[in-house]
Amino acid sequence: MTSSSQQPATVAVTGHRPPRLGGYTDAVERRLARVAEAVLSELAPARVLTGMAQGWDLAIAEACDRATIPFVAVLPFPGADARWPDAQRRRLRALLERAAEVVRLSESPSPGAYHRRDRWMVERAELLVALWDGSRGGGTFSTVRSAEKRRVPVRNVWPQWLATADAR
Repeated sequence: MTSSSQQPATVAVTGHRPPRLGGYTDAVERRLARVAEAVLSELAPARVLTGMAQGWDLAIAEACDRATIPFVAVLPFPGADARWPDAQRRRLRALLERAAEVVRLSESPSPGAYHRRDRWMVERAELLVALWDGSRGGGTFSTVRSAEKRRVPVRNVWPQWLATADAR
């Protein structure tokens, strides 16, 4: 975990999906919102790059919207949300309308599309903010590793996530 005294202009985010965070519950959504708002308030970035996945990515996008911080929605391909519940798909569509920019990296699903999206964000970020439990494997781990290899500082907010477990 790395931090800097200088405010980063561009922050990218990566993090776990709801099943790893406790499920698709209102309590999990409230916790995600609290952590996202606290992180954005502290960092005050000029813009945020988010992959718009369920969980941490969407929570950050919503927190950016509430704080009027421009966010770039980076999609691996159109329809990546095809298997999401309807409520989550509506949530995504509403956020895409409010994004400062929507980047679609491919016109169709392809092997490695999610990793390309994550790499694209890391290549353009001054800081990666991860909601990561330290587990190996998966997209969050790969994105953190990519940032470390590129010497992009990583701030893991997992301790803040754990600290909100008892908060209501």
